[in-house]
Amino acid sequence: MSTAPTATRSPLMQFGLGALHGPSQIYFQQNILTGILILAAFFVADWRMGILAILGAIGGMLGGVLVRFPLSTVGSGMQSFCGTLVGAAVFAALGGDAWYSYVLAFAGGIVSGPVTWLVNALFTKTPLKKFDLPYTTAPFCITATIIALSTLQLAVKAPASDLPDEPAIAFLLSLLTNVSQVVVVDSPIDGAVILPGLFLP
Repeated sequence: MSTAPTATRSPLMQFGLGALHGPSQIYFQQNILTGILILAAFFVADWRMGILAILGAIGGMLGGVLVRFPLSTVGSGMQSFCGTLVGAAVFAALGGDAWYSYVLAFAGGIVSGPVTWLVNALFTKTPLKKFDLPYTTAPFCITATIIALSTLQLAVKAPASDLPDEPAIAFLLSLLTNVSQVVVVDSPIDGAVILPGLFLP
C-alpha cells in the first residue's frame, strides 16, 4: 500500500483526501485521480453502489480515528479503502433498495477500523511479525464475511455475467471485467473506467 505523507493537513482535509485516496489504495496506489475514476465506476455500475461505497469509506475513516490511527493514515486512504470495499460489497450482496444496506455500509466501515487495528496488531506484535505481512484487505474480508453471513436471508440474486460467444471479444471483455471485479463490480464498462487510473503516476 502507498503511504505518502499527508501529516501537515487539517483533519477535514485528511478526511477529504482519505475519501479519494481510499479507493485508489484498493489497487495499491495513492492517487486522487485514480480514486475519482474508481468512485465513478461505482456510480456507473449503480448510483446506490457509489453512495454505499462513500458511506463505507466515511465509516472506515471514523473507525480508524476511534482506534487512534494517525490522521496521516486517514489522509493517505489507509483507513478508508477497506470501508469503501465494505460499502460496495453490501450493495453486491443486499442491493441498495433497503434502508438497512446504508446502515450496514456505514457501520461495517466503522467496524473495519478496529478490525484493521486487530489484524495489524496480529501481524506486528505476535510471532507473525517475522513475516512482515501487510494487512491489505484482510479487514475488509473479515468485516464483509460477517455482514454476509449475518444477512443471508436478505441477499439479492446477482445478475448473470453476459459475455459474447466470439472468443477474442469475450477474452478482451473478460480482461476489463477482471479489473472491475477487484471492487466487486462485474462489468467491462466499469473496468474500462478504472483501467486508465491504474497507469497514473
